[in-house]
Amino acid sequence: MFETAELGRQIHKKQYKKQLPELRTALLQAQLALSKTNTPVIIIISGIDVAGRGDVVNVLNEWLDTRGLETIALDSLTDEESERPYYWRFWRHLPARGRIGIFFGGWYVDPIVQTAYQKMKTAQFYEALTHIRRFETMLV
Repeated sequence: MFETAELGRQIHKKQYKKQLPELRTALLQAQLALSKTNTPVIIIISGIDVAGRGDVVNVLNEWLDTRGLETIALDSLTDEESERPYYWRFWRHLPARGRIGIFFGGWYVDPIVQTAYQKMKTAQFYEALTHIRRFETMLV
């Protein structure tokens, strides 16, 4: 279905508004087809502050059928989460078969932020990426 995203493309606002009903219908049809295959889908919305992440999440919640959708916004680790393996906080919110889970932030955020602020060494960053790959392999 939507296997890749083309980045860097632009559309004029007038053209976007004209195509909006068609785009919304196509997205809903894709969600319906997905639910019939019993395939769970994870959408991770991440980025820097004021980059429009909230707007993207709001549009998805508006356009999709929310009966098959769950939006998860994770903030700082809770006391319970800090007592458990790191990926448990994500694992417990994974979508059921045929449903979509929108993660506002994801498991990529911490290693990237820690590395950007030089709180994580390069070797630790690559180790974190290895853990991410293992986690994602379990999801398949």
